[in-house]
Amino acid sequence: KKLMHEQTRFGGNNVQGSVLHLPFADNSLRGVVVLNEVVDMLPPRLVRVEMDRQNKIRIQELYYRLNSNDSIVPHLENCNDPHIDAYMQRQIEHITDTTFGSTRKLSSFFYPYRWVAVHLGYERILSELNRVLARGKIIIMDYGSEAFDLLFRDIAGIRMYPISQTLTPEEVYTQVYHVDLTTNVNFTELKTLTLILGMHCAHFSTQGALLSPHLTLEEKTAMSQQGK
Repeated sequence: KKLMHEQTRFGGNNVQGSVLHLPFADNSLRGVVVLNEVVDMLPPRLVRVEMDRQNKIRIQELYYRLNSNDSIVPHLENCNDPHIDAYMQRQIEHITDTTFGSTRKLSSFFYPYRWVAVHLGYERILSELNRVLARGKIIIMDYGSEAFDLLFRDIAGIRMYPISQTLTPEEVYTQVYHVDLTTNVNFTELKTLTLILGMHCAHFSTQGALLSPHLTLEEKTAMSQQGK
């Protein structure tokens, strides 16, 4: 209510709608768009990725079905979605270029398999913002990290406990509610998509690094204590 009051006071309008279908004409806005705790609310698709020693990938997606007694049964099906294939290829290219320098070691990280949360909604959000903005900036703030950290130091951005890449589909099902609620944002993918869509990434860092030059000593101390 306070935000709406301030918008009215300065001549602004309160518009409600979906970030995927903004109620604005093409190139009709100039200004700054702030997305805070928005991107991670888009549900990802959960896949299991295997890679052989020749670095060939097999992707299976997690599905659910009702059996004869109406209980939910998780199962895997081969994934033939080109959007998921492209997503995984971008992650592997980034990790290869920045970390390994070679795809030879990749197979060991995918052995025996690895669960990955695939975020196909990122491109839809950025495309829609790119459509309505004639000139401006987009600030995205959320919990997340770069692709390497999400793929190899967590379960692909899914906060599951205990952290284990050997979870069976049945075990994943018991914890699947974590996926939509606490999926970490893949900021590497966001940065890559901005370039693909013809936009420019002006700043890529943690929130602390972005805010630090503008914080007082007391505020920095408070942030440090919150981090602990």
